[in-house]
Amino acid sequence: MLSVEGAESHAEAVLAGGCSSYLNADTDAVNIALTFLEQFTDVRELQRRLKAQGVALAAEADESTTGPAHFMVIDPDGNPILVDQHR
Repeated sequence: MLSVEGAESHAEAVLAGGCSSYLNADTDAVNIALTFLEQFTDVRELQRRLKAQGVALAAEADESTTGPAHFMVIDPDGNPILVDQHR
């Protein structure tokens, strides 16, 4: 389980590449906002952090590369979550 600092009435997950997904607990509606960032945490660094916390990955980014890459995790309900970096 990942915790998100600062979440009050909704959980916020900031994903690689500047995509933010918000789940509003009041309405169960999912809103996705795309933001293009000049600076971001590389997807391989996010992958290393998750692995260090014991999160099992369904697919892994090649850590010997740079630039575009992705990894995937499966949530407790069996839904795949793709973390994708385009640059």
